[in-house]
Amino acid sequence: MTLYLPCNKRFGSAKALQQHQETSSKHAYCERCNKHLANPNALQQHWQDSPRHHICRDCDPPYDLPNMKELDKHIEQRHQKCVACNIKYDDQRDFQRHDIDQHNLCIDCEQYFETPSNLRNHRQTHLAKNLKCFGCKRMISKYSHMVLHVENAGCALEVDCEDVIDLASECKHSFAYESSTNDYNFECPTCATPFQTVSGLLQHVESDACEEDMTSGSALSKLILFLRSRL
Repeated sequence: MTLYLPCNKRFGSAKALQQHQETSSKHAYCERCNKHLANPNALQQHWQDSPRHHICRDCDPPYDLPNMKELDKHIEQRHQKCVACNIKYDDQRDFQRHDIDQHNLCIDCEQYFETPSNLRNHRQTHLAKNLKCFGCKRMISKYSHMVLHVENAGCALEVDCEDVIDLASECKHSFAYESSTNDYNFECPTCATPFQTVSGLLQHVESDACEEDMTSGSALSKLILFLRSRL
């Protein structure tokens, strides 16, 4: 038997005592600190003053979290409130859109990124690998990755970066993407950003850095078809 001095009662087990401490309206007990308070108001004051407690004031009654990270997570998930901007949303979809637009949230893995560019680069890791390499059975998610794979002699094709450059120059649509200067091999057909490699040019277009695209009929889509036919 365990004697509980604050109310002069005995309990048959530690579990029974703990249940009494947590549920009795006559006592104020802080389980995390294993501390007894004089009354519920004193417990609330203890939560407010102690660095071991992080209280959500949006909950009724106030809800205690173990650390600031968990408190922020609780506020955002339970109350749909952006802690950084102190903005509360009634609709979860509006809150998620805010997180994407203002805080570069990846909705696939719920990671945040410092810049929109970092988010775009990260999102490539979630793309389905549904493109078959020109020369091997490897499945790849983007054409720029496939060409880089070939340029680096990463597949069964006995070609390298210089071979890919030569083939790209042989394509009858090369006038649209060949560089206008001798310093580079290629340039973006839309914004004229220069590149030395085909993979670099394709990565630029796939990143949405400008309005150029690889839709059917474009010079770069025809380049891909040409490379596939020649490799």
